[in-house]
Amino acid sequence: MDTRFEQLKVACDLEMWAEAFRSVEDIQSLILLQKKSPKQQSMATYYARLTQIFAVSENHLYNAYAWLKLFNFSRSFNKNMTPADFQAMSSSVLLAMLSILPYDVKQGQALDEMAVDQEKERILRMANILGYQVDANKDYRTVLSRAALLSSVGAVNVLALVPPEIRQIHELLTSEFAPLELCRRMAPLLAKLGETTHSMSASSPVKEVALGQYVNQLK
Repeated sequence: MDTRFEQLKVACDLEMWAEAFRSVEDIQSLILLQKKSPKQQSMATYYARLTQIFAVSENHLYNAYAWLKLFNFSRSFNKNMTPADFQAMSSSVLLAMLSILPYDVKQGQALDEMAVDQEKERILRMANILGYQVDANKDYRTVLSRAALLSSVGAVNVLALVPPEIRQIHELLTSEFAPLELCRRMAPLLAKLGETTHSMSASSPVKEVALGQYVNQLK
C-alpha cells in the first residue's frame, strides 16, 4: 500500500497521468482487500492527487467530487489547517461544481445495451475510486451527478465559507436569471478570479489552490 501511494505521488509529480490513474486503481483494490483503512495522511494525499488527475483530464464532474471529498476529509481529520486553507479549498469545491455543464451533451443519443453496461461499469468504478458507497438498487446515473453534487455541497454549507466574490459568481450562475447582463456582471469577477492563487499552509494536503483554472469553463 505504501509503495502504491508513493507511485501515485511520483507519477503526478512527473505528470505521468496514465500511470497515476493505474496507481489509484491499485490503491482501491488494496483498500478492499485489507481490513484496516490507510493512514489519514495517505488518504488526504490520495484525494489531493485525484483533483490533479481529473483537472488534467478535464473531467469536471469527477474533479468537483474529488475536491468535495478532500474538503470533507480535511475538515474531519486535519485540525491543523487554517481558516484561510478551508476558505481556499471551499472556493475550489464551489467553482469546480459550477464548472460542470448544467445539461448532458449526450442527451437524446440512443445507447445500445452494451454501451449502457459500459457506462454503468465506468460510473460505479469511479464512485469506488472517489470513496462513495454505491446502492445497488439506485439508478447508476444518479450516483455521480451534478444534482447529487449540488445537494452534497449544500449539506456541508460550503457557501458560508467562501469569500463574497465567489458567492456572487454562484448566485449569478444559479440563482439569478439575467442573461442580458450576465457577461457584464461576470467579467470583473472572472478577471479577478483569473489572478487568484492561494498558497496553503504546511498542514494542507495541497500546496496551492489556483482558482484561475476554472475561468474558461465558467465562461
